[in-house]
Amino acid sequence: MLERINADARLNSCVCSGLQAIKKADRSKFVAKDTRKLQLSIDIDSCFSEAQPNAHRWDYLVITTGGIVGHFVEVHPAGTGEVSKVIAKKQWLTREVIGTTFKRVASIRYRISWVATNAGVHILPTSRDYKLLAKENLLPLKRYEFTV
Repeated sequence: MLERINADARLNSCVCSGLQAIKKADRSKFVAKDTRKLQLSIDIDSCFSEAQPNAHRWDYLVITTGGIVGHFVEVHPAGTGEVSKVIAKKQWLTREVIGTTFKRVASIRYRISWVATNAGVHILPTSRDYKLLAKENLLPLKRYEFTV
């Protein structure tokens, strides 16, 4: 299955083993009990930056073994002023990556997550933005924990 995901020419040149594609500043946001199950990673943002410089690009994809295989993670400030930006990034991701590469692999299980930068989460649970994020299944996390 990894070969079929990796077959997308736009992503192929950006594939790294383990978490090597994750920027050093963001690595502390990724936690795994067994790092051997973190097969490969892609810095989607950098991979698409030249072809789509003005797009709202998603940050990362991590491929693991077992259970949920594709982990799309956006590391971004989590304040009310950022909600529309992250939703736009999710829409881009769904259209440009999931709608192309992952469409060919119907059986793949994936998760889309927003992880707050070190500034923390600053969205009130009673706010309109919070409810919108809940509807999008995109409430910001403090860190991303792999379940494998």
